[in-house]
Amino acid sequence: MASEFTNWATGEGIAAGLRSSGWLIEEVDRYKFFGSGGTPALRAIQRLLRGSFRRSFNDAILKSCADLKAKAFVTIKGGDVDHSTVMTLKRKSIVTAIYYTDFHFDHHNVDINVIRDVDVMFTTKSFQVKWLHKLREGRPTYHVPHGYTPTTPQIFIEPNEREYDYDLAYIGNPDSQKLATLVAVASVFSDKKIFVAGNRWQSAAAGTALERFVVGHPLTGDFLADAHRRSRINLAMHMAPRPNGWADLVSRRTFEIPAFRGFMLHVDNPEVRTLYEVPNEIDVFANAADLIQKIQFYLDRPKLRREMIERAYRRAVPHYGHHSRGIEIDRLLRPLLG
Repeated sequence: MASEFTNWATGEGIAAGLRSSGWLIEEVDRYKFFGSGGTPALRAIQRLLRGSFRRSFNDAILKSCADLKAKAFVTIKGGDVDHSTVMTLKRKSIVTAIYYTDFHFDHHNVDINVIRDVDVMFTTKSFQVKWLHKLREGRPTYHVPHGYTPTTPQIFIEPNEREYDYDLAYIGNPDSQKLATLVAVASVFSDKKIFVAGNRWQSAAAGTALERFVVGHPLTGDFLADAHRRSRINLAMHMAPRPNGWADLVSRRTFEIPAFRGFMLHVDNPEVRTLYEVPNEIDVFANAADLIQKIQFYLDRPKLRREMIERAYRRAVPHYGHHSRGIEIDRLLRPLLG
């Protein structure tokens, strides 16, 4: 299995689900080959050596599969996996599979030929399935939703309003649509404690009513979970549509916020309503004006929020975890192994 393996990464959760289904997994960790940033000089060196890193990464995949006489090769998103690697594995009768977690395929390290030719494709996005069936010429393609990472510690706050650090939180990266919504919210609730974390928010929000609520870094893992549970209201919003019209309906946050015992206001769409009872477990909003009304409504009703948190938590845990998604992938993958 080729992925990132940390206590918060998708790969770790999927691997846990496969292991619980009887798989023995050799981890080929991308972080060991490509690193994760550092100083500007180090990043420049990493860019220069990226081709060499990628060759080493693919060589490690092929060697592991050969040494262990692997039955299957699974990768998360297919990042930096070469088409030649996939075809070599297929010629050796090793079943190849991708669990794809993004709402588009326009990434410099994702080869669309790999997406096309792997034996099995699992996408977290329901709107991609029809397009993928056509691209992949009928090869098995399934919708297996995203999830929360169950290895993150479940540290629960008391249901006392004084335990909260923030009134409102959004954790994710900016675009013009999100910025406009959050600026409107910050303008109305300027007296509240608002927390906005993610990459590039400082420049995006500069000069707006939102600027003073932005922290200058993203959050992951334990600290992401802690921020959700220590905020009275958590927002789940997604990037604006791509030119082809594709846009997220649900994402990791859809599953993480309830699993980490946070109260969730989610952008409204039909898919999220199939996952949770609205407004019994979570609530939804259609636009900025609707969101502002919902925020005020729920800030004034702490008891109702706590009741909804508990119902949403029971819905999400453990059924919406990456561990459970790994079990589903096993169920769909196993018939192809003969």
